[in-house]
Amino acid sequence: MSKTITFPFKIPLSRDAIKQLANIFNVEIVEKVATPSPRPTKISPTAYVHTIPQKSIDAWAVERHRKDGVESLKNTVGFHIKKHGRTGSIYFVDPSHRVCEFDYELSGSDEYDILITPPEPREWFLPVREILSESDKAEIIAKLKQWLTDSEIRAFLY
Repeated sequence: MSKTITFPFKIPLSRDAIKQLANIFNVEIVEKVATPSPRPTKISPTAYVHTIPQKSIDAWAVERHRKDGVESLKNTVGFHIKKHGRTGSIYFVDPSHRVCEFDYELSGSDEYDILITPPEPREWFLPVREILSESDKAEIIAKLKQWLTDSEIRAFLY
């Protein structure tokens, strides 16, 4: 019976040389198959687009919601702002205790305090994930603008 040795790196040898070494040392050749990872796509000589798997994005959101205490927020109707350094989240809770989220970042301009992206929510994420209707989007954005004005937060929605 031969021993199995796994190398976590590639050996810069030809396949024949590796087979000869395996025979000399009485070992079996096992090729490690790498798990696919997102690769950057080059879009210009100096720019790349990185694709992040949706599973990772969802896991980050769940962790952020846990840290922000969204479960306790959903009992208070209105807007709630949570900061995370230069970024943060604005949560809106409707009278039915559904929750949607806006992401923002601090502005580098003197004209605005924060930049909200995207400018409209896409879905309710609590209690169940549900796509927002166009009328709900318009109503939430109007309420957000009024809340920002009342809170004296200068925001740019883009």
